[in-house]
Amino acid sequence: MGRFVSIAVVVWMLALGAHGSFADAPEEKSPNEKAVEELQGRWERDVKLPNGAPLHIEKEIVGQSEIVRTFDGERRLLEAHQVDFEVQVVAGHRIFLWTNATIIDGPNKGKPREDGRYVYTVKDGKWLCVRGLEQGDMRPLFVEVWTRMEKPVRKDKPDAP
Repeated sequence: MGRFVSIAVVVWMLALGAHGSFADAPEEKSPNEKAVEELQGRWERDVKLPNGAPLHIEKEIVGQSEIVRTFDGERRLLEAHQVDFEVQVVAGHRIFLWTNATIIDGPNKGKPREDGRYVYTVKDGKWLCVRGLEQGDMRPLFVEVWTRMEKPVRKDKPDAP
């Protein structure tokens, strides 16, 4: 019986060698990792201030870093800030949490910004962010709609402003 077990183990090892091994099998990504992967790239949206002035806003996601750039109607850079983020998927709901927010361009360059979070979804090339849902949030409920621009060019860090 011992010899039969030894032969069976050798055959099993040879079979794994011919068809890969358990170690070679790709690991299934977690829902959080899949959600972060889905956000990679460049996104944009246009808004109007209460006085009617247009703003164009772009965000670039590379890895777990985000840079948001705000431009005036002439596409002159007004401000840029960078954050580190993570995504948590809870009961199918996606939560975007950011930390280490710092203004990297504009009159307040170098100043920190508040950490925060929002609920979001991505559908048909649109990133819908719902703000004002958090317990104790005094801001009114509002939705931002971002449109995908293009895939990221770099893989290490977002482009500088």
